[in-house]
Amino acid sequence: MKYRYLLFITILFSFKGEIFCQDPRFSQFYTTPQLINPALTGVFDGEYRINVNYRNQWNSILNKSAFTSYAAGGEYRYNVADEDYVGGGLQFLKQNSGVGDLSRLQTHLNASYIKQLGSNYRGPDYYLAAGLQLGFGQLSTNWNKYWFSRQYDPNSQSVNTNINSGESGADRSGLFLDLGAGLLWYAVFDERTSIYVGGSLGHLNKPDIALYDDSKESMYNKFTAHAGGEFLITPYFSLLPAAYFITQGPSRELVAGSNIRYSNGDWREFSIRAGGFARINNRLNSFNNFESTVVNLSFEFDRWMMGLSYDINFSDLQAVTNSRGAFELSLTYIARERARYRVKCPTF
Repeated sequence: MKYRYLLFITILFSFKGEIFCQDPRFSQFYTTPQLINPALTGVFDGEYRINVNYRNQWNSILNKSAFTSYAAGGEYRYNVADEDYVGGGLQFLKQNSGVGDLSRLQTHLNASYIKQLGSNYRGPDYYLAAGLQLGFGQLSTNWNKYWFSRQYDPNSQSVNTNINSGESGADRSGLFLDLGAGLLWYAVFDERTSIYVGGSLGHLNKPDIALYDDSKESMYNKFTAHAGGEFLITPYFSLLPAAYFITQGPSRELVAGSNIRYSNGDWREFSIRAGGFARINNRLNSFNNFESTVVNLSFEFDRWMMGLSYDINFSDLQAVTNSRGAFELSLTYIARERARYRVKCPTF
């Protein structure tokens, strides 16, 4: 087990561009709209939306030191003129990574304006949404859980943590400001047919996240592009393709796939979603690393949706993880609109 752990760490550091430069991400990205694009704030069929997400990765080898991510968010939408809306949201994000308890805590305030571009009684309705993001964050770690080469004792051929490591890192970074913006265009053809495409820019101000004294470590800008929709196949089945692409510093990632959705069509609707997604990212300058396949299953009842997913690992890490990647759980609730008309929004 010890040698498997060391091999895992060695391979993990060979993917350092992906690990240390990318933001935490969820495989059920369609359930974390405010993390994808602030323009998605308020884009839902209802008065307000609440979502919680949990992700556990590399538990098969790291056990209690596995990478864990927690997210919780709430949004509200308000009609301002005809079919125009404003949206406001609050999003929390917490991540713990590895044996050193490297932790990241962030809070974001999101605001959006959703403008109807055109409407036709027998045709689609078009909308354009713009969003802004203002957030704060902080990184922390436990230096007592790390050891460095200076602490290796050649006489005993072991690590002696009583030896001074010579490192002068801080337990916490400074509180940093984080800014972002995004755009979204979507069209709703009918209750079960819609399309959307959007993009966002994150960390516009390149916040300083350094943990070392008298040093500066800027967070990379992040660009996200995403698209998807719902297409009716039969009165009970529809297809929900979706994809997003992220580039941040030297790291790039593409996730694409589809869910199939069954709905009973009742007023208190019961639906089941099942599908799969492929994740591809870069290894150095080559964008051909097939990292994992995501399989997921979701249940919807009335205004609730619960999603389960699992990442099956196909990268070089499968040698030590036995292809076991990440488990993820999501829960979403959308409250009904008080007005007696249906808000026209795409299905995610």
